[in-house]
Amino acid sequence: MKNKFSKLSAIAIMVVALLSIGFFSACDEKEDYEDLDFYPYALHGYITDYHTGEPLANVTFDLSCGQYFVGMQAQTKRYYYEGVAKTDSRGYYKIRIPKGNKDMDFSVVFPHPQNISGYNFEGGEFDCKQFATTAVRADITAISYGYLKVIMPKDCSANLSQAGGDYYTPIFINQNLGCYNIDTSKIECWYKVPVAREGIHYILYGNANVIMFNVEQPRDTVIINIEQ
Repeated sequence: MKNKFSKLSAIAIMVVALLSIGFFSACDEKEDYEDLDFYPYALHGYITDYHTGEPLANVTFDLSCGQYFVGMQAQTKRYYYEGVAKTDSRGYYKIRIPKGNKDMDFSVVFPHPQNISGYNFEGGEFDCKQFATTAVRADITAISYGYLKVIMPKDCSANLSQAGGDYYTPIFINQNLGCYNIDTSKIECWYKVPVAREGIHYILYGNANVIMFNVEQPRDTVIINIEQ
């Protein structure tokens, strides 16, 4: 009888343990974006090409949500939701803004457009409270890129900077794509830079040379030769 009772006790303990594991697993399960409670108004707008004005379709947005922090207070956890919106054939997107989840009331959201071929995007930041009373329109004019090829002596170094106007978002950061030997004395270095736009130009510094240039059309290549 004692052995039978011990076996039953062991089975009961095991059942309780399994139920407990299931309960805690359910508590830790992440809420889906669609299950959240949303503000009545949304973030929306259009994404178009800066040069052509053509809409950019199939740009997917992710959304991170959290709270503002003040002074030395540690930054709170952010919650990340993938694929919350996508631009249609008109380049139009609409993002519903969640009020919070079971763990946190959100005070700020950060939409993240995902990069597509020819474009890199940077995210934005929006206060949640405004979506209780009004929709917010945020159009994105996306700039495509071109290339700069610099031919110069091996002992030369080159640096790029932007002149005129405000820095633009979204924008490609001047990115060195690599340097390659041409012969025993020269190399060529490739850079990816934003295509020209009004009020902005680029400056190349190398071997005491100051050269201003622009890439006029997407995927065009500008070639600059720096002598000794």
